[in-house]
Amino acid sequence: MKILITGFTNAACTKDFHKRSQIGLCTAHFGLVQCLEDMGHRVDQRPVMAGEDVSGYDKVIVFLMHISPFNKHIYGALWTIAQRPDALLAIEDWQSPKNINTWKNDVNKVVDSITNEYYINNVVAEKELKPEWKTAFVDAMSSISEGERPIMGPAFLGGDFKMLFPSWNQEKIFSWYTHPYTLHLTPTLTLIPEPKQKVFNFAGLIQSETEKWFERTTKGATWQIKQYGSKAKKQERLSEQDMVTTYGDQWGILMAGYWHAGSGWWRARPQQVADAGSILICEDKEGIIFGESYTGLTCEKIEGMSDEQLVKLAATQKEEFYTTQPLDKTITKRQIEEYFACEF
Repeated sequence: MKILITGFTNAACTKDFHKRSQIGLCTAHFGLVQCLEDMGHRVDQRPVMAGEDVSGYDKVIVFLMHISPFNKHIYGALWTIAQRPDALLAIEDWQSPKNINTWKNDVNKVVDSITNEYYINNVVAEKELKPEWKTAFVDAMSSISEGERPIMGPAFLGGDFKMLFPSWNQEKIFSWYTHPYTLHLTPTLTLIPEPKQKVFNFAGLIQSETEKWFERTTKGATWQIKQYGSKAKKQERLSEQDMVTTYGDQWGILMAGYWHAGSGWWRARPQQVADAGSILICEDKEGIIFGESYTGLTCEKIEGMSDEQLVKLAATQKEEFYTTQPLDKTITKRQIEEYFACEF
């Protein structure tokens, strides 16, 4: 089949987006495209311009995003949904479901928020708004809000992905197991490896979503906590490859807990840390999907371990991770087939 993949953002509309990303960020889109091509499909991943003819595809997948200033291609994406009653939906960001779930409250208000002068001049690619486009956007938003189109997101095995969309038709919520097809980065090896540093690594922003988890997990810590990623706080910002290598240099890798814990939402970090031979400290609801060794961990508990215990825990985590999350591409292919077969 000839398949169109498009969406609200550059990441959704760009094949091999990591090659253009400033930090080489791993995205879930890469794994989806890899799987579809492995299944023998022809994939056209690109932006759509509002008003364009999108009838020449067997399947269309549109990636949704929460309303944001990064939605450069939202007009083309909504136009595509309006023109293709059979368009399948997908999500690319863990922040998106909360916002998408509210669109049904006032579709016209949401459309107004993306068709004002500022949005036209500063966000979208079209730089104009035709009357028939706005009508199409309302139709598309209304269709999304009904919760009757198949929708899919990236997830590990073992989670409750349907929790992300409680008002959606539960039979039309799918996930794809991107792990076997992900962009797999491994630590860069040095000729003379040094002992791992007794340091905790936190790559991400401490915000309202993560503050309580961070404070609870790091309470009593005496090892240095190295934070990465915030330009505003003058924190070091590394490329994805350099960060993976850094994981291999440090013992404790913190992965903040979010509201979606328990859903199985895919993140690159668990595999990266397992391969680096370090220890992942995460939210219990998220960690249990990988194995018992991922639960009940705090910085204070890690600091109380001997070197031998640290090595053993890291090895156990890696073994459990690849046991619960095998590199089995047939699982992903089967999930995609079920998604494609879903009736509207």
